[in-house]
Amino acid sequence: MRSAMTRNLLLAISRVSQSFQCARTADDFYRAVGREIKSLGGMVTLLTVNQDHSLLTVAYTSYELKLIREIEKLIGASATGYSFGFAQLHLCP
Repeated sequence: MRSAMTRNLLLAISRVSQSFQCARTADDFYRAVGREIKSLGGMVTLLTVNQDHSLLTVAYTSYELKLIREIEKLIGASATGYSFGFAQLHLCP
């Protein structure tokens, strides 16, 4: 079982590498990474950081569209492209 997981991970990394070569934009890159993480059974949200490191922006998410639409209703904006400050994060209890 472990060897199958390792093989699948290596295949996913290989596919991402190939996608990087074809990526024309950052969004192409994010979609390639997200697609391969999802193919391994994971869910992912990729965030970018602005130049002064004060804001995070959702660049990509692989969660189900129904969940994303519910989140968008709550925040009143599109989930992709939504920005929030580090101060809004509560990383430690």
